[in-house]
Amino acid sequence: MATTKEKPTMVELRPNIFQIRGERPGSHVYLIKGRVKNVMIDTGAASNFPYLKERLSEVGLQPKDIHLIILTHEHFDHIGATPFFFDTSVIAAHRLAANKIQLQDESGVHL
Repeated sequence: MATTKEKPTMVELRPNIFQIRGERPGSHVYLIKGRVKNVMIDTGAASNFPYLKERLSEVGLQPKDIHLIILTHEHFDHIGATPFFFDTSVIAAHRLAANKIQLQDESGVHL
């Protein structure tokens, strides 16, 4: 009987640098767990926020523990969960992405 191997939901690429594998619709999210500050690159789709919270908890973090978020571009599957971090994180994004983030505009759907 053949067995299927489940893909890991998170991979530690280097010590304290993690790739959180994206669920559709969504992108991979990267986490740098620092000694004092924690950085996230992209946030994935808003609908995947519970999944993201679970992965963070696996490394002992909560959303409030993310200090800086760097958004690579404004597609919804990269920025969708960003509003969940507004109160506690500095968000770094291209200036043209600001409206999409603020309005939670998901018109750039590309599955």
